[in-house]
Amino acid sequence: MVNISATMRSDGQRRNYSRSTQGSFLRYGDALGRYGRHGRSVGAQKFSRRITFLQPTPQTLTFPFRASDYIHTYYNWPPWYEAQSEEEYRQTQTKVNGLQRTPSSGNYRPVELHNIPLPTTGGHVTAEVRMPSGEADLPVIEDNRDGTVSVRYAPREEGLHELHVKYNAEHVQGSPFKFHVDSISSGYVTAYGSGLVHGITGEPCNFTISTKDAGAGGLSLAVEGSSKAEISCHDNKDGTVSVSYLPTAPGEYKVSVKFAEKHIKGSPYSVKITGEGRKRNQISVGSQSEVSLPGKVTDSDIKSLNASIQAPSGLEEPCFLKKLPNGHLGISFTPREVGEHLVSVKRMGTHIANSPFKITVGEKEVGDASKVKITGKALTEGVTHQENQFTIDTREAGYGGLSLSVEGPSKADIQCKDNEDGTLTIGYKPTEPGYYIINLKFADNHVHGSPFTAKVTGEGTNRQTERIKRQREAVPLTEVGSQCRLTFKLPGISPFDLGATVTSPGGVTEAAELGEVEDGLYGVNFVPKELGVHTVSVKYQEMHIPGSPFQFTVGPLKDGGAHRVHAGGPGLERGEQAMPNEFNVWTREAGAGSLAISVEGPSKAEIDFKDRKDGSCYVSYVVQEPGKYSTP
Repeated sequence: MVNISATMRSDGQRRNYSRSTQGSFLRYGDALGRYGRHGRSVGAQKFSRRITFLQPTPQTLTFPFRASDYIHTYYNWPPWYEAQSEEEYRQTQTKVNGLQRTPSSGNYRPVELHNIPLPTTGGHVTAEVRMPSGEADLPVIEDNRDGTVSVRYAPREEGLHELHVKYNAEHVQGSPFKFHVDSISSGYVTAYGSGLVHGITGEPCNFTISTKDAGAGGLSLAVEGSSKAEISCHDNKDGTVSVSYLPTAPGEYKVSVKFAEKHIKGSPYSVKITGEGRKRNQISVGSQSEVSLPGKVTDSDIKSLNASIQAPSGLEEPCFLKKLPNGHLGISFTPREVGEHLVSVKRMGTHIANSPFKITVGEKEVGDASKVKITGKALTEGVTHQENQFTIDTREAGYGGLSLSVEGPSKADIQCKDNEDGTLTIGYKPTEPGYYIINLKFADNHVHGSPFTAKVTGEGTNRQTERIKRQREAVPLTEVGSQCRLTFKLPGISPFDLGATVTSPGGVTEAAELGEVEDGLYGVNFVPKELGVHTVSVKYQEMHIPGSPFQFTVGPLKDGGAHRVHAGGPGLERGEQAMPNEFNVWTREAGAGSLAISVEGPSKAEIDFKDRKDGSCYVSYVVQEPGKYSTP
């Protein structure tokens, strides 16, 4: 989203710019009170003896999927029968998506990729796996009913696989995905999980490392990509380590896993991180249990203390401390398990008196999403430019955080009203007609019926869209010893504040020559010494310019496609009416293909496009009215 501001020139020189972004996050604090104090936990005592197996029908699947797209197989077994797992069931099947295949081997872990975004709704979704032997195999595709699909696959071979996911015969963003399959009983260190294949910007990417029977050695991790990704690890005390990292920008990331200072098989892993295609708004409502601990505290004491709570299962997470009205120390946390919890309160790493404290959580306090009640026609239909309301009742559902997101053709404003009787009234106000996805979770689980699909009718905002489409040819291959150049336009800066380095596939970093080709157009020149993907970093006053670091492949391209197209520049962040707003697009690493550019906003945009014939191009657009513009 780009915010175009009106020109303000009180002194004849100065221009004021403003900037806005999509996906703002509004948090409602504890002041809204506690919801669902009388709820009961489902617990872990009751087990259904009925299993439902889902198999896609032989025809081509059309998104969004319908119930009729699946064959439902029900099986009720008596108590003396042994339950059959889903994986065991799949191994007995001979058809997937209507095509013949052989059963998978139990030597490999199943591969599961969740929340792969699709460009829009209504179309054909297909998936295919290319095995190391070169043969093709078919995974299972599942509709998540929220504009995304999940893919599940039972491997039959060891080695590097490729997953092709297509929507209307075109690769979705990030496709093809690559994943490595190891034998479970290899005796080596292995890594597995969706976080080694695919992820979503702003959401944790998770995977597991197994060091069982691997002997002694140190474990080291690294994540390199378009953004700095914070890494967190948890030792599961069973020979496995759970790893999570959080990417904040889309692109291709390299995840390195080393044991005893050597890469494990498959490392470094190539992970495709994609961004969200729809416009989204969300809120989160705090609903926490508040417990008083013995002892008086002051406001200054609170600032020097920190606390964590350990559940009966051993899971430990931070909790919030506060000074209660009676002067006692209080903690706020969301109960997730029944039983005795331990609360550790520390000052400068040392337990305070009587810490850790014991707290018992009953069944009625644990959040149960199945007991949340929702009423209101706004869950299925709505009207533009007016507040569409529905009611949420969590009085019987226990304690739990309530989160709501609305995704669709426009970013819908969300209002939340506490009715002070254990219910909430939610209203969302879209500005464009179309289908909207409403996700509603309580205690981290979807409530019954979520995600909901609402058809919104009414008038739009009369936004105008201008589009251009240009065919991009593949640039000539570069070889070792040849002169390589990467260009970008960045007007209004001093070339003396620019610097560039090139890192070879072998990890050697050297300074690169950087010069001004013409006014505002700069080129980075270097001579490669080896084949492979080089990383080119361009910095202005020690900060990466938009789009940097860049990838530059010397030799044949191994992984082209739309996900390798990058754009950056001031025109994607801010702009000024009646003035050219500029940005760069780099398509060299993507190979040949069609490049489409559109600008949507209150007035029609005049788009100028210049091809530099080196895998990069320059785009500028001029608009006549201020307001919010987007370049979808």
